[in-house]
Amino acid sequence: MTPTRTGVVHRLAALPQGAEIPRRYAAVAPGARPHLGLGPKAPLDGFRRIAPRHPVFRILRADGCAPEGHGSAQG
Repeated sequence: MTPTRTGVVHRLAALPQGAEIPRRYAAVAPGARPHLGLGPKAPLDGFRRIAPRHPVFRILRADGCAPEGHGSAQG
């Protein structure tokens, strides 16, 4: 998909802190592991401990919707 000027990001929406997003990030982004200090198979409690230091945001268009194809990080 070619980026266009429509759908330019105008705001960020903070997501509730949880361990699932940093854990998934560690699983799909090997370069992030040194910054998180945990590997993808670390116990969930470890991710709960670091989650407050790693805020998570959803990027929204001006109309409040997530950009097409970017509604969730599933895999």
